[in-house]
Amino acid sequence: MLSYNMEVVRKNGYIAGIMSLVASSLFLIFTINFGWNLTGQALGVLTIFFGLLGIGSLWKPNSIGQIASQILENISKNMQESAKSDSHNKQTQKNSSGIQAMATQGGRITQNIGIQKELKLDPNKLQILELLNKEFQKNAHNFISDAFLFNKTNLSLEELTPHIKYLEQKGFINVNWSLNGTFICQITAEGIDIVS
Repeated sequence: MLSYNMEVVRKNGYIAGIMSLVASSLFLIFTINFGWNLTGQALGVLTIFFGLLGIGSLWKPNSIGQIASQILENISKNMQESAKSDSHNKQTQKNSSGIQAMATQGGRITQNIGIQKELKLDPNKLQILELLNKEFQKNAHNFISDAFLFNKTNLSLEELTPHIKYLEQKGFINVNWSLNGTFICQITAEGIDIVS
């Protein structure tokens, strides 16, 4: 039984040595292609490391071979975990792609969020977004005051505030509130998408 286990350990050591030499050969090809810049130098170090590991594993499969085997197993596990993470991130990104405005008609906005979803904006909210977009196109650095919106929409500050809070919560505008309830605001990219 002991000699069988030793034979398996030896065989694994030889396999790890051969795999290390294959990895070294691949890194050598990449090293030659990259030349002697920083990337080529890093690949050169990996070429030498895996080459020495492979030769050592073939020379002493019971000791160095086991070290090489463990290193290759860890690399394999890390690559599998990374692939799972990348797959999950791509799936999340696919499912949460940004809000895209598809059509605007009479305050009704159709959005594409993976599925068709309809967002109903009343005419006052839509008018506010259109005014902010118009001013943003003139000067992207300016914030618009509540007084400007008051004059352009004919809404009182009490009527204007709930619309502004709603648009802010939806992420369509950025708002800086003062302690006395007045504000300045600017349209966001999402808000521009809505009215464009």
